[in-house]
Amino acid sequence: MRTKGKWLLYPVLSLLLIFGLAGPLFAQEGPPPVPHPFYGTLTIGGSQAPAGRVVTAEVAGVERGSITTTVEGQYGSSSPLGPWLVVQGDIEEGAIIDFYVDGVEANEKANFASGTLPPTELNLTVTDTTAPTVASTSPVDGAIDVPVTATVSATFSKAMEGTTITAASFTLSDGGAVSGAVSYDAGTFTATFTPAADLDHSTAYTAVITIAVTDLAGNPLGAQYSWGFTTAAVTFDPLSYDTSGDGVIDKSEAITAVADIGTLITRDEALEVLNLYFG
Repeated sequence: MRTKGKWLLYPVLSLLLIFGLAGPLFAQEGPPPVPHPFYGTLTIGGSQAPAGRVVTAEVAGVERGSITTTVEGQYGSSSPLGPWLVVQGDIEEGAIIDFYVDGVEANEKANFASGTLPPTELNLTVTDTTAPTVASTSPVDGAIDVPVTATVSATFSKAMEGTTITAASFTLSDGGAVSGAVSYDAGTFTATFTPAADLDHSTAYTAVITIAVTDLAGNPLGAQYSWGFTTAAVTFDPLSYDTSGDGVIDKSEAITAVADIGTLITRDEALEVLNLYFG
């Protein structure tokens, strides 16, 4: 009886799809096509896809549905209550549906069938063999006068497996390892190295991303990638003083001791420094 009840749910859900999702347009333009739901297994590069992958469906290049996976190796559910990848919109019967996993096209396709229930089981596979590349970096290679507070980032040509982008596979060095944290933004395909402290002034740095990083299909970076930049020199604010009195600078807070005191005091007319104090 439990099985019978399960199947009785589908006609009810079909009516809900028609009058719930399509109802607002029904009276004005007639009912649009009823959605076509999908679910199934999800394999990338021969392995079960990790949870968190975004599966989208497109018809004629227009996205018509998407779902984010919550279970390894599976998108949607066979349950009468879902969740499903629901393909919907103004779609012609029989139109070809293309499926993508984080932007990478899957091998399988389907034909749109309005109001299909129970949901269509379609097992998706991605066999992408194209190696990812580094599309851009910040700072750019050879940059100078880079702020010492800067983070270092690289944007890849495609979606990457974030777990492979770590402090071991993305490093920064000035001749010695720079301590920092590494993160990956799946939305922009960007890995970022955030130094634990400000970088040194007037120093050359080299960032390296190794072939340990891979895309979602397991393809490693085509080759180790490195780029360099130089941080800005130390700068000082000019010293200002008030000559409304006797023009004498005699406050210990007035001047900060540095290696070259001559660069701190400038004036268009003769200036006699009577007292310099360094705290």
